[in-house]
Amino acid sequence: MEYVDDKLDKAVAWGNPAVFKTLPDGQEDIVTGKGQRIELDNTGQVVTLHENAVIQQREDTVTGEIIVYNLTTEQLQIRGGSKVRKMPDATETSAEQDSSGERSRVVIQPRPKKAPVTTE
Repeated sequence: MEYVDDKLDKAVAWGNPAVFKTLPDGQEDIVTGKGQRIELDNTGQVVTLHENAVIQQREDTVTGEIIVYNLTTEQLQIRGGSKVRKMPDATETSAEQDSSGERSRVVIQPRPKKAPVTTE
């Protein structure tokens, strides 16, 4: 771990797998990330998961060799053998090949509609 002015700047965790969890602002569902190595850049608000990386929220799952997750914007960059799986019966979309030559897959499932509010 590295500190700058007594504040955590960078950290690295190894495991089989190493795990991190975060609750994004304004959301009810925890994001869980797993990988053989996890690097936290606290200043840049970025978590990088390496080797068999997985990010899950609810039934939505993203896998790849490397996943870079921005904690502020909640955006992902997936590298190498990536796959995105969302809820069952989802629509599947192919994406451009990444630099490893593997084709990325994105599956998007719309969220369930909320019941309309009725007034009497």
